[in-house]
Amino acid sequence: MIKVKICGIKNIDDALFAASAGADAIGVVNVKESKRFAGLDDARKIFEALPPFVSRVLVASPKGIREIKDIERTGADCIQLHGEEDIMFIKEIRESTHLKLLMQLPVIGKETIDDAGAYAGLVDAILLDTKTKGVIGGTGVIHDWNISRKIVETIKKPVMLAGGLNPGNVIEAIEKVGPYAVDAASGVEFSPGVKDKAKIEEFIKKVKSYGFT
Repeated sequence: MIKVKICGIKNIDDALFAASAGADAIGVVNVKESKRFAGLDDARKIFEALPPFVSRVLVASPKGIREIKDIERTGADCIQLHGEEDIMFIKEIRESTHLKLLMQLPVIGKETIDDAGAYAGLVDAILLDTKTKGVIGGTGVIHDWNISRKIVETIKKPVMLAGGLNPGNVIEAIEKVGPYAVDAASGVEFSPGVKDKAKIEEFIKKVKSYGFT
């Protein structure tokens, strides 16, 4: 069964609703440039409210190990990095924390296949997203799913597909890419950070019923 992450959550109510609808992971964005930014204290409250067995993902761009320790105190069990971190820093994170590492990579061309291969040995999973100038995730724009498919076929780590996914296109995306998991933010919102519960429910229902209908 395909896993589902609902990202850009900014409050407990949306987090609990997504979890009750069947989300496997909840993402909170702690990147100040993002329209979905939430502080670490807010992230902690959201993560504490979630039921067991729902993964708590903190999206961040840490500059040092001290920031990693702050992230650990939120109760996150996974940190989503942005591909701007050099390999030595990623190794340092790996050695200093028990957090799972999810590397977000923008699909910008065939070179992304090589990038995914380079990071695959350092992190627990790869997240493929769309790169839009001046926007931190949640772009609402899809990328070349053919490249994403090639990455899924090439690397031996779980691949999560993001980038413009919504209830209307998620099944097509799954069929074309074959990801381990899918990730939605803008596709289940009224506006950045303001979630649409009906879309969350529809998105998760479609993904979870895939292959059973």
